[in-house]
Amino acid sequence: MSLEPNKIPFWFRFERSGNMDEFQEACRKLELDPLIIEDMLNEQHLPKVEIYEHLVFLIARIFPNKDNLAESSMVCLILGERFVLSYEPGFAFYNSLLNPQKIPERASKNPESLFLLLFDWVVDSYLPLSTCLRRQADMMEEEALDQPEKDFSVRFQQLYKIIGNCRRAVSILHEDFMRLTPFNTPLISKSSQHILNDIQDHLRGSVQALETNASLLISTRGLYQDAVRQRQSEIIQHLTFITSIFIPLSFVTGVFGMNFANLPLLESPYGYLIVLIVMVLIAVWMWAFFKRRLKE
Repeated sequence: MSLEPNKIPFWFRFERSGNMDEFQEACRKLELDPLIIEDMLNEQHLPKVEIYEHLVFLIARIFPNKDNLAESSMVCLILGERFVLSYEPGFAFYNSLLNPQKIPERASKNPESLFLLLFDWVVDSYLPLSTCLRRQADMMEEEALDQPEKDFSVRFQQLYKIIGNCRRAVSILHEDFMRLTPFNTPLISKSSQHILNDIQDHLRGSVQALETNASLLISTRGLYQDAVRQRQSEIIQHLTFITSIFIPLSFVTGVFGMNFANLPLLESPYGYLIVLIVMVLIAVWMWAFFKRRLKE
């Protein structure tokens, strides 16, 4: 049996773009600390878990837009003795989960179960996020080994920044959530310890996956830098090859370009042809010499 979310009387749902007067009135009736309200209204707040005497306050970051992972939104959850309050960037995130599977009956009757269920859904969203980032990192690695585009460096920096932000958000949440135990607050019962362990395992797995993605990108950067150095070495090698051929040719033209009256072959009708043949022979010999050295 399951229950629709709007039939849960102790779940107070608010979205950021909703009616702020209703939100403020609910906070007043629930006697929430002004500092908690201030944190909820701060869209850029870092994830955290705070344990008070009569409530648990949790802030998490979600990444709802898979096409633009650089953007993140904040989800706030508050567990009280007789209520659960959620402050969301929009109802779309939880609604996408509520519609197909709705809420189990146990969560519809117990604020603690509902709180852990809502947070578990947030944590579960990190796994597809890590998978998506891993796919992009793999594509960049393949590109680095093949022929990187001109904007490869820019796209690399953007992806590395996204992975860093995601890893920071999940790592902070994982560290703070470890303090949420039945021994630290009476709002969490000992019977929920297995749920806490499951959430911690998911958080730990997400952190490890994001760290693996970061390590993969670092190795990709090394491959890209090696490829760039290799191409630069080849360019310098070709330039050196061309310059070495033209050095003796420039010397010959410089000698015969001097302004003296008694230069060899200056008055000969075949002088230009002889010098030209000599220059061609020098160029051919230099080209053959360097080609043989390159093969060695």
